[in-house]
Amino acid sequence: MWQAIQGVLTSDNFWKSVIGIGALIILLAILVKKGLISFKGKGLKVGNNDAERTIIRNQIMFCKTEISDFYNKVPNFDGRDEWRLKYTMEKCLDVLVDAISLNHLTLEPVYLELKCRAVWDEVLQNADNASILTDDFKKVVYDETKHIIEKLIEIREYYNK
Repeated sequence: MWQAIQGVLTSDNFWKSVIGIGALIILLAILVKKGLISFKGKGLKVGNNDAERTIIRNQIMFCKTEISDFYNKVPNFDGRDEWRLKYTMEKCLDVLVDAISLNHLTLEPVYLELKCRAVWDEVLQNADNASILTDDFKKVVYDETKHIIEKLIEIREYYNK
């Protein structure tokens, strides 16, 4: 066996073969980078996938719009600090964008509960006025978060057709 390996490594064609294989690998890498070829196999995906970026971009854009709409729906309460409320909404948006970027959205009840609790936790941490922290408002936050996650999954399914 060692003599066979020695024979291959010391043959006249060894360097020609190495250079040829290297050139082939570089050519394939360039073609994949330009998006001219792609491969999707079991557990392996090679090639340019603009669809995934489109999905994530549209999901984030939807989240921003929904959080902005939700900000406008928050009732006016005594001692409302607009800047703190905007900051709180931005922190809630961060929770949802993290979920989008990790790409593990699901409608499983446990997952929905965890995300709703994470958003509510941001509200609790950043609210300076306890008058807004009622059970009714908590239900509104939970319902809005569930609605957003459902729509995010819907957006992914639309683009995966």
